[in-house]
Amino acid sequence: MEARIAGVAGRRERRVTFDPGTRTFAWRVPAPAGTTLERIEGPNPTTGQFAVWTRYQPGVTARLAIFDVAGRRVAWVRAPAGKRLVWDGKGTSGSRAAAGGYLYRIEVGTARREGRVVVMR
Repeated sequence: MEARIAGVAGRRERRVTFDPGTRTFAWRVPAPAGTTLERIEGPNPTTGQFAVWTRYQPGVTARLAIFDVAGRRVAWVRAPAGKRLVWDGKGTSGSRAAAGGYLYRIEVGTARREGRVVVMR
């Protein structure tokens, strides 16, 4: 099931999808025109994965970094631009990330975008 939420006061339209099997919501936020970032796929809050799509650019690497609120890097995902970047909810040590708020940074070439993601357990 998908619903569209119209922008408020100049904000972009967001698409929210509900998966009844996992009982989670996923956002799809299109990036502004002319940027290299495609969309945040979520879900946010998440109990496991957090995913981001980037636009294809030949020879460019896309990076997704996850930080805790103290600024320590928890996870780092890299792939060629145009591929889906998925954080599996685990830290670099392989253990599950604790419940709480995290910050993410997406870098594609020289473009950069930051945001927040919440992990629920």
